[in-house]
This record gives sequence, structure tokens and C-alpha cells, in this order.
Amino acid sequence: MFSSDQITVIIPAFNPGKFLEEAIDSIETQSVHPGRVLIIDDGSAPPIRLSEKHRSFPIEIVRQSNAGQAKARNVGVSIATTPLIAFLDADDLWHPFKLEWQLTALQQYPDTTCVGCRSVLVDASGKCIGSGPGSFTGGLTILSYPDFAQGAADAVLVPSMVVMKRQTIIDIPAFNPAFQPIEDIVFFDGFFKAGGNAVMIDQPLLKRRMHGNNLTFRYADMLRGYLKWITERVEPCGNSDLTETLRSRAYLVTGLSALSARQTCAARSLLRRSWNQQRNPKTLFAFFFACLGSWAADLFRRIKHSWSGQQGETRLMKVAPPDRAPGES
Repeated sequence: MFSSDQITVIIPAFNPGKFLEEAIDSIETQSVHPGRVLIIDDGSAPPIRLSEKHRSFPIEIVRQSNAGQAKARNVGVSIATTPLIAFLDADDLWHPFKLEWQLTALQQYPDTTCVGCRSVLVDASGKCIGSGPGSFTGGLTILSYPDFAQGAADAVLVPSMVVMKRQTIIDIPAFNPAFQPIEDIVFFDGFFKAGGNAVMIDQPLLKRRMHGNNLTFRYADMLRGYLKWITERVEPCGNSDLTETLRSRAYLVTGLSALSARQTCAARSLLRRSWNQQRNPKTLFAFFFACLGSWAADLFRRIKHSWSGQQGETRLMKVAPPDRAPGES
């Protein structure tokens, strides 16, 4: 049985600002603490310096020339020596019961190699603006490769969600910078194709921060990455229906990101391509708002963030410690 001190947390960081201290604070508030935290400073200017706050775990900062998040994570994995590794992006936040729940899941499913969770979305200030994919039943569920692939563009599985066995990470292809900015998707794609299995805790144990500097607003880079993954990793497997669905999802998600970035012309073009690839009511609805212009998109986004944010906050409040072994759903 694993214990929390057998976990190394790897945080890749490039000019993280105040978000990094907040991320570390979320580790400090865990009901069980990891054995070590590795911060891979990916060429920040000035170099990362932490406050003098007392921490319940050792923190080591490893500096490297700017090489991207993929290589930073790979460096962290190469340095870590514990049997378990948890990833945390420098702008994300963990729920206080995250690690405890994941250790409980590993106790119930000792053969699993990856334990993930669900997420809520927060803005730069930390205010909840929505929820990620998932049913939020509170139990455990198995995540299959088809489920992962179809939900990849919606961030059904991202590094900040997971605790993984270190040997599993070593045995599969590393994070590949050639697929930036969606190297996370390619990493988990390789994980599943190498026989990896994932158990998901169907509770929101991660706050994913959405802000102007991250992937959400880099829709053109996102689209190139998604299409490269689909063409080089999914399509050769011969599942034409899945390939068609994923292409449609790629255009839809990047169209919504363009709409969020107030690029309505680009949003209309991307959403039209999504509709032509595969008919979807959500695509048609988004295209309607894109045609109305940026003011309508802003109004829709405010309404959606308000409603979804309240729902996300309610889900966060329902998270309880794992005082009993959860059942598989």
C-alpha cells in the first residue's frame, strides 16, 4: 500500500507569477502531504524565487534553459525517485482531499497505473466559471481509451489531475515537445496504447485556471496540435468513425476558444468546419452566437460562466474526505 510520502509532485513553471505560490499553497492544504515537490524552472526571467513560508514538505527548484513544458516534465520525472508521481501545472490548484482520495483509489485498485479526477474551471482570480467533463457521481469509474480520445479536446484527462506510478511513466513515450501545445494529449494517448489503465475519481479535485496566457486562448496552436495528433496517432489505427468525430471536436473546441478570444470571424470559420465534419447541436448554437458578433458572445459567456460557476461551486462543496472505500460506477 502506498503512502503520501511516496509521492513526488512535479511542477513545470515559466514566469508563473503569483500563481505558483497559490499552487504550492494548495499542496500545503492537502489532508496528506507528498514526500517532495520539484519545481522545474523553465527559463523564467527573473529565476523563480519562493517566499519564506513554512512548508510541510521539501521543495527543490531545478533550473533549465527555456525548452517548453514537455521537456520540463520529463526532467522532473528523471529526477524523481519515489514510486508515485503527481503533476501540477503552476497555475492550477488542488482540492484539499485530492491526494488522499487518490491514495484511497490506489488501495482499492492496486493494479491501476493512473488515478485521475474531475475538475472545475476558475478564472485568473480563482473564481469558479464552470466544470470540466464528467458525471460527478462521487465514485470511481474506469476511463477507457475511446472515452479518453473523445474527451481529449475537452480536457477529460490532463497532468494536473493525475497520480501515476513512476515506472509506468518511464516505460511509455515521454512528453513530446514536437506536439506542443497538446503534448499532454499525445502523452496519455501513448499511455493507453502501451496498455495503461486509468481510474477516475468522479469528483472535482482540481481547479483548472483559465486565463489569457494559457492554452485555452491559443486556438490556432491548439488546432494544429489536435490535427497533428489525429492524423499521426489516431487515423493510422483505422477507426474512421472516431477520426471523423475527433476532427469535428477539434474544430468545435478551437472555434469556442476563438469565440472566447473575441475572434468571431475565425470562430465562424472553425465552427462551420466542425458542422461540415459532423452535425452537432452545440456547434449550431455556438455558430449562431458567433454570427451575432462579439457583444453577443460576451453576453453568452457571462451568463454561462455565472450559471456554470455556481454549479461548479456546489460540486466543490460536496466533496468529502474518503472515509470509506468508494465503489466503482
